[in-house]
Amino acid sequence: MTQEVGEDEELARYVFSRRQIRADDTVRPEALMPSPRYPDMSVTRHLSLSEEQIWKIGTQVSIQRSKPLQGRLDLATKNLTKHELLVKADPLPDNKNHANVTNWPQDKSTQKQIALDICAEAGNVKKL
Repeated sequence: MTQEVGEDEELARYVFSRRQIRADDTVRPEALMPSPRYPDMSVTRHLSLSEEQIWKIGTQVSIQRSKPLQGRLDLATKNLTKHELLVKADPLPDNKNHANVTNWPQDKSTQKQIALDICAEAGNVKKL
């Protein structure tokens, strides 16, 4: 497994709250911000995975979190790193393609502005 995440890699951000998806299937910025309890944003690299495998990982995460999987947003690494965020591989036993988006600013309003910029560049949320 490649540890370094390439600029052209696609990443999946799983969404577990309907409130984070707008009626037009775009994502709200809260879905792309780190949790107050965790300084990083968790993603899954598409690297060598089929669509079915990407969804299977999302389903496994939803079971672990006891929250229904609402969809996923696919992001390009370069759309994160241009905001000075870092994407670091962080393989887990049940998700070898897990990565963390790190280097978020401490200020919540700055985090939100970055998330808004990423939302503007992202496509619609994919649903099962």
